[in-house]
Amino acid sequence: MMQEDLYGLRLSTTQEAARAYNAGLRRILMVQAGPEHDMRAAVRADPGFGLAHAGLARLGRGPAGTGAVIA
Repeated sequence: MMQEDLYGLRLSTTQEAARAYNAGLRRILMVQAGPEHDMRAAVRADPGFGLAHAGLARLGRGPAGTGAVIA
């Protein structure tokens, strides 16, 4: 089954990564705490999932897996 984002666009990733990514995106859009945890979970589920890496970078959390915070 093809994974989709919150807008129904196809995602090239696993179901687990898509679920975590969508949870993080939902938190970002609703201005809720904790989206970086969901994005990190998406990267752990699929290290090649570029949108999750981009989400972390957009949150100022640096490259996924480094723990770096961008000031």
